[in-house]
Formats: sequence, structure tokens, C-alpha cells
Amino acid sequence: MRQFLSSYAYFVIPILAWIIAQVCKIFIKGIFEKDWNWRYIYRSGGMPSAHTTVIISLCTVLAYRLGTQSPEFGIACILAAIVMYDAMNVRHAVGEHSQAIRMMLPKVLKGKPAHMIIHQSNGHTPAEVFAGFFIGVIVPVLVFIVT
Repeated sequence: MRQFLSSYAYFVIPILAWIIAQVCKIFIKGIFEKDWNWRYIYRSGGMPSAHTTVIISLCTVLAYRLGTQSPEFGIACILAAIVMYDAMNVRHAVGEHSQAIRMMLPKVLKGKPAHMIIHQSNGHTPAEVFAGFFIGVIVPVLVFIVT
């Protein structure tokens, strides 16, 4: 197992962190909203931000393996900033647009049944992004301590 993690750390650890973040969503929704829906394992949005978790875990692995002065770490940090900005701002705007479309749809269709499902994802709050950041740092650190 150590050899596998050592050889594929750049891929396996972010995937492991993503799984942990997605499972956390199920438990957080279940405990606080009494909504125990296993579909949250693959849905976007919610607490914590799994997108942030994945990119920050990759940054953490790169920092540990190659150092913080490596070009790869710098590139990953730039991508992390873009992902976190997108999670809080761009996806929030998309959520507002989907909410507006859902409100307009009955008026446009004049009572006819809609044959489409419009999913609404409101983007992430800063707290959700911070929680994703925290998981993205903790998971690789724990993996490196254990192995």
C-alpha cells in the first residue's frame, strides 16, 4: 500500500480527499437537515466544497513532495485560486440564473408540463470553501504521517 501511495500520490490522495468531502456532505445534510440522501455523494454544492478539497489536496501533495518553490506547486496554487473563486462567485451567479429560470418556466409554458429538470446549485459560501480547504490539507498530511 505504501508503494502504491508513493507511486500515485498525486492522483490517489486528491481522489481520497474528494471521497471524504463527498461523504461529509451526506452526514452534514443528514445531521443538520435530516436529509439522508446518498445522491449527495456525486452532487456539487454544499458543505464542504469538494472542488476546493481536491485542488488543495493536490497543492499539499506537491508542496510535500516537490517543495513550495517548485513550478508545479505554483501552477497548482494558481489553479486553486481559480477554483475557489469560481466556487464562490461564478457558480453562485449560475445558481441565481437557474432559480430565475425555474420561476419563469411555468409562465413561459403556460401550465404545460415541462420535460426538463433544472438542477439548482447555489455555489459555495466562504465557510464551505474554507471547510474544503481544511479537508484538502488534513487528508494528505494524515496520509503522509500514516505511510
